[in-house]
Amino acid sequence: MTKEQMSRKLSYLLRHDEQMINEYGWADVSEIIRKMQEDVPAFDQTLLSEIIAEDKKKRYSYGADKRTIRANQGHSVPVKVEMREAAPPDFLYHGTAQGFLPRIFTEGLTPQKRNFVHLSKDIKTAGSVGARHKKEGDTVILRVETGSMYRDGFKFWISENEIWQVKHVPREYLSVASWLL
Repeated sequence: MTKEQMSRKLSYLLRHDEQMINEYGWADVSEIIRKMQEDVPAFDQTLLSEIIAEDKKKRYSYGADKRTIRANQGHSVPVKVEMREAAPPDFLYHGTAQGFLPRIFTEGLTPQKRNFVHLSKDIKTAGSVGARHKKEGDTVILRVETGSMYRDGFKFWISENEIWQVKHVPREYLSVASWLL
């Protein structure tokens, strides 16, 4: 199993496995290591720390004593991850695929299987997120009028790794910013 595959499994455990995480999204490091060893017998604290340090998106955080770990966002199970409520910049971005646009421009952006809609501070990051959906068509970057949403009463949160989150983005706050082929 490659480090990328291990990171994906770690991400799954910390975002979607209700048995591994508590109500705040924290998991016991020793339990995570034990679970990872089912596929990678040599998995240990050192390898876990390497995966966390090398993760460019800073998806994971250790607790203060390094005995617990959590995903910073992206949960599909209800958790109370501590995020800071904040006023967003005037515009943020969301990467998606062309095939999803009819639904998006009808319903707006919804969390789907997650707890929040994730928004990026720049087009490049949104593009890399949207590229995951290539089988649904070309990548499309949506511009979200977050400043207007905030003034209209919507609440925004920012995670520890600086991903902006909101419960829903109505279609009237959306426009196409860029197409990436």
